[in-house]
Order: sequence, then C-alpha cells, then structure tokens
Amino acid sequence: MTGHVPARRTWLCVSCGRDWPCTAARVELLDEYRDVPVALAMYLGSAFVECAVEMADIPVGELSRRFFAWFRLRR
Repeated sequence: MTGHVPARRTWLCVSCGRDWPCTAARVELLDEYRDVPVALAMYLGSAFVECAVEMADIPVGELSRRFFAWFRLRR
C-alpha cells in the first residue's frame, strides 16, 4: 500500500484528504487482498468498529456505507 491510509480520529486519508477508505485506498486494498477477500472483510470490519467509536457523531449507517458498500464477498 502507498500513503492512502487513515489518519486516526478524523479517518481522512493522509495522502488525499478524502474520507477513508478513499478511492485509491479501495483499489489498493482490493489488489492487496485479492486472494484473501475474507481477510479484507475482517480488516475493514475492524477499521469500521474503530472508526465508529472515534466518530460517534457520524451515523453508523453512513459509516457502514463508507466502509462496506464498495466491497462484495463472492462465494
């Protein structure tokens, strides 16, 4: 991965300043975890929980869409 990682407490990308996971981070994550999508789901789930705790003023549904709407596990 490059510098498209979240800044803690704000959960903005340190590289581009957009909500994390930003578009570039999503592309990188999909590539990095392409052979282990369940591990990506676990990583995103863990990050989601941390973000939800740190950003309690943001509705959970909004954060859920931000973290998971772009990612699908295939059977």
